[in-house]
Amino acid sequence: MDYGRKNNLTSERGVALLTSLMIAIGAALLIAGIYYVLKGTIRISTISRQFNSAQEAAFGGIEHGAAIVDRVISYGYEDFPYKLRSGLGIPSGADLESLRMCKPDSPLNVPVKAAREYVPDFDLNITIQCINYSLIPGSSESLVFPPPPGGSGGNKAFYVFYSIRAVAKDNVNNIVSDVEALYRIAR
Repeated sequence: MDYGRKNNLTSERGVALLTSLMIAIGAALLIAGIYYVLKGTIRISTISRQFNSAQEAAFGGIEHGAAIVDRVISYGYEDFPYKLRSGLGIPSGADLESLRMCKPDSPLNVPVKAAREYVPDFDLNITIQCINYSLIPGSSESLVFPPPPGGSGGNKAFYVFYSIRAVAKDNVNNIVSDVEALYRIAR
């Protein structure tokens, strides 16, 4: 009887090769998964950054529209200086009397063009429309808490409500942000 050792060297080579191939395939799948997740994360953050830029432009349009309403009410539609009108981007044929006198069926459309060196390929359109007006509670001689604007029995008698809508469009990435705000002013 031969009790000598059997040569298992040839069978161990196949197991080592199979194990190393499985480890290499697992590492490749892990690297591919990490690459896929990182690529998706970068894509999502890029889209988020682009949308935030459009949304900030739209919020700026709301503030710009509120400034237009304030200036039109403080100056009046007849005494509105031309330089201020062109500086605010108000078209020359705009009906400021309807805006000031609160005619709900006459919206004011203001297309704003920013300087291209600061905001490339952005379009901003602002629509201002008077919705309605109502008496300020407590604007009579009665005592009301909280007191109306201008103190007790002040010179302000009613609130005027304006709808200001700003639509900002990024022409490069085709992203649109539409923001609408209700603006209330005491007159």
